[in-house]
Amino acid sequence: MIPLRDHATMPADARAGLERTLAPLTLLAHVLDWGRALDPPLRVDDVITQDEYTHDAMMRLPNGSWLVFDTT
Repeated sequence: MIPLRDHATMPADARAGLERTLAPLTLLAHVLDWGRALDPPLRVDDVITQDEYTHDAMMRLPNGSWLVFDTT
């Protein structure tokens, strides 16, 4: 399971739900498929290049929070 780092100090039940939702998303392709399947769909809003191999894919949630996926 990929660890969830909570920098927003989410309530424990919301964090646990998000961890369950994100647990199977082990590839960027899974993240993109998951986001497209939601209603309304989520998309990658920005990509931050860390180096030639690592990028952060950022998705804004409807509540205004951000999910940031560190991809290699």
